[in-house]
Amino acid sequence: MKIIEYIDCHNMIIEFDDGFKTNTDYVRFEKRLVPHPYEKSYFNKGYIGDGNYNTLSPSYICWRNMLIRCYDKRYHKKYPT
Repeated sequence: MKIIEYIDCHNMIIEFDDGFKTNTDYVRFEKRLVPHPYEKSYFNKGYIGDGNYNTLSPSYICWRNMLIRCYDKRYHKKYPT
């Protein structure tokens, strides 16, 4: 990723190699803590995407729980059937 526009240390626009752009701060950029929204981050299957979403919404919770039931090894060990 690279810096496209630097406004100040708390507000800058970066671009990933595939052209996706997002806002972040310099510390997160420097430490490589800016997640790509299309990187498979849930059990290497699902990803968040970009845009406004609410992690407490019923649809998000349902999606997350579905991935847990399908792919979480700890869940399978606790509930094998």
